[in-house]
Amino acid sequence: MAARAPEVPARLARSTSRVVSRLRGLELVKQPGVAETINWARALNQLGEHEVTGDNLDISLGSVIKDHDDLSMVRSRAAEMLDGT
Repeated sequence: MAARAPEVPARLARSTSRVVSRLRGLELVKQPGVAETINWARALNQLGEHEVTGDNLDISLGSVIKDHDDLSMVRSRAAEMLDGT
């Protein structure tokens, strides 16, 4: 991510990458790709966030999850996505 989004701090890049990796392990209609991951990290950075949390996950998840049903499912499993981040 550092090459394509150098403005995103390393801690935030690691946090978003870990969550997206977990998201990719779910049976989603549309898996998040590299572009969505970078856009999400950039959005969180613009909000002044330092890592993915329960609060900012909920308000920013639409940046990385594009399908409505996927969004509902991921929100219901938010704690699992954040475990260990």
